[in-house]
Amino acid sequence: EEVTFPDTWKVVHCLARGGAPKECFTFCPSILLWMALKQVPEQVMWPDEMGCFPLHLAAKGRLLADIFAAKPISFSCEVTDSVLEETRSTSIEMLVAMYPRATRILDHSGRLPLHWAAETGKSWEGGVEPLVQAAPTAVETRDVRTHLYPFMLAAEGGDSCLDSVYMLLRASPSLVQTGIQATAYESYLESKYSQERQRFEKELRRKEHLIHQLHTMLKKRKRIDD
Repeated sequence: EEVTFPDTWKVVHCLARGGAPKECFTFCPSILLWMALKQVPEQVMWPDEMGCFPLHLAAKGRLLADIFAAKPISFSCEVTDSVLEETRSTSIEMLVAMYPRATRILDHSGRLPLHWAAETGKSWEGGVEPLVQAAPTAVETRDVRTHLYPFMLAAEGGDSCLDSVYMLLRASPSLVQTGIQATAYESYLESKYSQERQRFEKELRRKEHLIHQLHTMLKKRKRIDD
């Protein structure tokens, strides 16, 4: 039976995600992504309909780890030692090497690949490190969805990776201050709230004064009528 794919289907994006949209691939060894990148390298620079480059998909999906050491795979064609050595990188490392600019591009949800990697519990060696090396400023970039820094995203949830949290903090130790001092945004909100409260209280006092004046006038008019 012939398999058909939608026009938006791209093999590099599928393999970077770790499987097809309906999880057709249970395991995707990194050599498959390596082979796809050799055939259609231009796809590494193509975003999908959600603004995600293959690097974003690899960061938030299952890692295409090289599993030859744990579970050797048989190939009908000859696979040389040089190919095996080249594919010992994780999918994130491969994609960063081919298109490092994607580490600094936000997808349509406003997230960098580092935000996805931190939230999904990627280890430092398993993909977080190359993202930080390619885009050091991403460490100090808040996630627009949660307003958390990458080290905070890496620390929350059941999939948190302590190594990633520690190394992300080492990359920018000043971020520890965010847990002690109010951020500029928080200070702005507090100042704005204070101004709004003062404006509200002033308006409330003005209205109370008018009501009091009106009440006094009604009393005077009543006495005159009597």
